[in-house]
Amino acid sequence: MERRRLSHTDDAALPYHAKRRRTGFQQIGDDSIHDRYTVAWICALYIEMAAARAMLDEEHVDCPRQANDMNSYVLGSIKNHNVVIACLPTDQYGTNNAASVLSNMRRTFPNIEIGLMVGIGGGVPLKADIRLGDIVVGVRVMQYDLGKTLSSGFQRTGVPKIPDSTIRAVISNLRSRHELNGSRVPLILREKMGTYAAYSRPNEPDRLFLASYHHEDPASPCDECDLSKLETRKTRLSTDPAIYYGGVGSANTVMKDSTIRDQIARELDVLCFEMEAAGLMDIMPCLPIRGICDYSDSHKAKEWQRYAAATAAAYTYEFLELWRGDSQASYAGHQRPPPEHCIVSEHHEEILRSLNFEEIDARKSTIKAAHSKTCRWFLKHPDYISWASSQQMPHHHGFMWIRGKPGAGKSTIMKFIYSESKKKDRKHQSLTASFFFNAREVDTEDSENCFARCVISSSKGLAEITKVKQPRVQFIHESVRDFLIKDKGLHELWPELGPDWESVGHERLKLCCYSYFELVTTKKQIKEDHPVGYKLLLETNIYPFLEYASQYVLHHSDFAANTANQQSFLERFQTSVWIWVVNVFEKFQIRKYSPAAGLLYILADRGHSSLIRTILDCNG
Repeated sequence: MERRRLSHTDDAALPYHAKRRRTGFQQIGDDSIHDRYTVAWICALYIEMAAARAMLDEEHVDCPRQANDMNSYVLGSIKNHNVVIACLPTDQYGTNNAASVLSNMRRTFPNIEIGLMVGIGGGVPLKADIRLGDIVVGVRVMQYDLGKTLSSGFQRTGVPKIPDSTIRAVISNLRSRHELNGSRVPLILREKMGTYAAYSRPNEPDRLFLASYHHEDPASPCDECDLSKLETRKTRLSTDPAIYYGGVGSANTVMKDSTIRDQIARELDVLCFEMEAAGLMDIMPCLPIRGICDYSDSHKAKEWQRYAAATAAAYTYEFLELWRGDSQASYAGHQRPPPEHCIVSEHHEEILRSLNFEEIDARKSTIKAAHSKTCRWFLKHPDYISWASSQQMPHHHGFMWIRGKPGAGKSTIMKFIYSESKKKDRKHQSLTASFFFNAREVDTEDSENCFARCVISSSKGLAEITKVKQPRVQFIHESVRDFLIKDKGLHELWPELGPDWESVGHERLKLCCYSYFELVTTKKQIKEDHPVGYKLLLETNIYPFLEYASQYVLHHSDFAANTANQQSFLERFQTSVWIWVVNVFEKFQIRKYSPAAGLLYILADRGHSSLIRTILDCNG
C-alpha cells in the first residue's frame, strides 16, 4: 500500500473512502495528535520540501500550531514514523534560521526525537570522486565561519558536532546492507519520483573545472567557459548516485570559490558545504543529508538542484526504514487519560503497524515507471473513462482488471494509473489503495505453499486464537464494531430504533437476561430458603448463559432507563433469588451479598445510578 491522505478532523481519518473506516487521528484539539510526531525533516528550499513531500507514504492534513510557532508544516508518515516537514522561509537561509525553525517545531511537536536536515549541498571533489547527484551524509559537522579575528588572520573556534550514537548505529546498519545488497536509493527514486520529470537526472553534462579556473562573468552560462579547463575524470559505469560519509562544512555564507573551498576542506576534512546543519546540531540529535548539486565553486548552476534534492530525500527514506527511535515517547508534565475513542484509535494503529514488514514495496519497486508521455492514452480510453464515472461505481466497486499477454506492459500501466490516482488524492483528500501480487519469479509463482502464504500474510494481525480449553481461530472484528456502534450503523439499518438506539439495545438485552434468569431459577425451583450452592454451579454447562444473565441484568436495566421506565421491572425483580445465584458464581467470600441485602443497597454497590433514581422517585 502506498501513499494515502490522512485527515485529523473528518470521517476519513486514516484515511479511507467510507466514513466508517475511522482509524487515524480523530480529535484535532487533543494534545496527543502532536505527541505522535517524532521525526523532524527540515528543508531550506521549496524544491527540497517538494522532494520530501513526494517521499511520504501517507500525507496528513495540518493540525493547530502553538501561538508562537511561525512555521508552515507538511505532515505525514514514512513506514512506522510520523514525520513533520518544515521549510525555511523564502530567501532566508543560514544556521540561525534553521535553528529557529526547529525550535518552533519542537514547541508544537514536543516528542520530536530526531532532526533530519535534508537538501542540496556543494561538493568538494578533492579526496573523494564526488559527482553531481551523489549523496553526502554528515557524520561530522564543522561550522567554519565561527571564530575570532586576530592580527594574524581568522582563527576558527568551532568544534566538531557529531550525531548521537543512535543515529550513527543506524548508519552502520544501513552501510552494512549497502555493502552486501547495494543501496535502494535508485529504486526509491523510481518509485517515489518517477512521475516527476523535473526531478529526474538532468541531461546537462556534469562538468568539473580546475580549481584555478574561475567563472568570470556571472551573467554568462558555463557553456561559454573554456572546456579545456575541465578536470579529467574516469567515466562511471553507473549513473546511480554514490553515497559518501564524512564531514560537512556549515556556515551562514554560500561557498562559491574553489580555492577557498579546497583550503577549508583540507583544513577541516569535509566533503561538502551547506548553510544550515550547524544550527541544528546543538538543539537535538540531527543528521545532515545532502545531495550534491554543484562543486562549491563559481560555476554554480541550478540544473542539478532538483535531482540532488531527490537523491538526498531518497536516502532519508531508506534511513527511516531502519530508524526505530525510542520505544516510548517522553511526555513532559501531567497527561490526561486518553478518551475511549483514542484507545480504540491506537489499537487500530497497532494493527496497521503489524501489517508492515521490511522492504514492503521492494518487489513492486522493480516495475519501471512509465516513460514521459507514455501510458497517458489510457486515461482517455473510453473504457477507462466509463470505469472512472461515479455512476459505474456501484457496478464494479472500484476494481479494475487489465488482461494482456506477458510483457505487454500491464504492470506498468497499472502503476501509472496508481500514480495518477495518488496525485488526485491531494486535491480530493481521498485514498488510492494498492496491493501488489508478485508473480515474476518461478519460486513464488508455482509454489505449492503460495496460497497458504497469501492467507497467512493477509490475515496477519487480523486473527487470533482464543485462550480457552478448546481454542479456536477467530477474526478480529473491530471494523464491525465501529460500523454497528461508533458510526451508527445500527441506526441506519433499523431507523425505528430512534436516536437513543443504545438504550433500546440495553432494554432488549435486559429482557433476554431476565427471561433466561427466570427460566432457569423456576426450573431449578430456587427459592429464598432453598440455596442450590455448588449443585447449580456444576450444572452451569447446561445453562452457559446464566452467569452473564445474572451478573449483567441490572447493568443493562440501568443503561436502558434513558428510554424505558424500569419501575415495573424493579417491582417484580426477585432480589433474594438473584443474590443466591450471584453468590454461587462469586469466588471471594468477602464479596458475596448477605441474604438480607436490599435491592437499593445492591444498586448502590454496583453504581447503577439510574435505577436508584427510579426507586427514589417511586418512594418519594
